[in-house]
Amino acid sequence: MICGMVTCFMDFLTTELLTLLVPLMIVIWFRHHGSPAEAALLEKDGEKYRTLGLKQAAVLTFSWGAGYAFMWLTKWIMAAVVLGENVSGYVKENLEERISGDLGLSFGSYLGGALKNNLGNLLPGAIGNTGKIITIILVFAAFYLCFVYKKEKVNRTAAVLYLIIVFIPLIRYSVLMNHSYLHSFFTFRALLASVMAVFLIICELVDWRAFGHANKKKRRN
Repeated sequence: MICGMVTCFMDFLTTELLTLLVPLMIVIWFRHHGSPAEAALLEKDGEKYRTLGLKQAAVLTFSWGAGYAFMWLTKWIMAAVVLGENVSGYVKENLEERISGDLGLSFGSYLGGALKNNLGNLLPGAIGNTGKIITIILVFAAFYLCFVYKKEKVNRTAAVLYLIIVFIPLIRYSVLMNHSYLHSFFTFRALLASVMAVFLIICELVDWRAFGHANKKKRRN
């Protein structure tokens, strides 16, 4: 909750999602990999383990959102008190400016532009054709690792949670289209959460021991 409050107070809708999603992924990771008790629960009762994991993620997300909403409301109440006037018009204008705009674009162009502009700023693809080639190589390498060295037992709960997180910044761009369209040069930073989530999904899917053994055999040969 405190994290959400501080984010609302300090951030100008640039990377607000990072203060939610990055800590959330760290919590998920340590829950699935750093707790012997959780590992034992997974072996004993997988359904209960998944339910508790989803509840924990939901509670943490709700807590952050409640803190963010509380601070947002408090800021406007304080503005009304200090200015001595009704600020509802400012609130409405503020929301409309971020959600919709007056650029004369169709809904599809707005939505597509917001997503394209933000994804286009993501490295290494943002550095031209060389960056695009590097991106393609990285994607193929990821698929290769996931299919060739896939774990026998994949922690699906963690993988699903990470997969949901991958799409949250894209949903954010879709909702705050105007803001994301015009200010993609800094709102794209929220995609760090998506990149981190993809990396953690790969870590969940790949059997790194098998990968290490395969490399050792190649070196010996």
